[in-house]
Amino acid sequence: MKMKREHRVPLTDQMLKLLDRLKSISGDSAYLFPQSRNAEKHMSSQTVNLILKRIGYKGRLVSHGFRAVASTYLYDQGHKPEVIESCLAHVFGNMTVQAYNRSDFFKLRIKLMKEWSDYVADKYEKVDSIVARLYPEEQADEAQQTAANAEADERSASDTDMNASKHDAVCGETPDTAGAVDGVQSMSRETDATDVPDVDASGAAPTALQQASASDPEFVEQADHENVGK
Repeated sequence: MKMKREHRVPLTDQMLKLLDRLKSISGDSAYLFPQSRNAEKHMSSQTVNLILKRIGYKGRLVSHGFRAVASTYLYDQGHKPEVIESCLAHVFGNMTVQAYNRSDFFKLRIKLMKEWSDYVADKYEKVDSIVARLYPEEQADEAQQTAANAEADERSASDTDMNASKHDAVCGETPDTAGAVDGVQSMSRETDATDVPDVDASGAAPTALQQASASDPEFVEQADHENVGK
């Protein structure tokens, strides 16, 4: 954290539930909010600001402002300033106080964070309930779209793995194997060209004599000679 000081954060029940949901999104990334294109890197600090602008809070709120919202609420509730500032990873008091007071007020911050989590969760549930009543169709459509997107992503990932396996199999062929495959294909083409009888304009297959004459000119000459003799 700031000034390379250790900063412990007490986790409430609501926060633990959110972390479980995040894990299903971020996977095995070392970050809670990884980049969508590279899970080895964290999300940009400006991503939340862009989202706030898109939903209508441009010029009214930035991501850092959430800390001010929490601080103001907790001061209004009468919590001790040193505990609130400790939650924000701020140092409190003058140089003398800082030199002698090494407490991070962790036990007091547990109670404070619980109160803040309850407040945020209560507001969220009320807003979510209002939105569901006002826009039931939009809520249903959003849920269906989310499920469809998840299914599409799963199919895409499966197709990618399958294509990769096929590519590895082809690249792993030995020269002899590749030659054998070409030989089989060549024999197949020759078989198709010689063994399958052609069909004439009337739709009838050629007779054995016609097939023989097409493949052996000497046979034709000998057959003509015998016919003349008869």
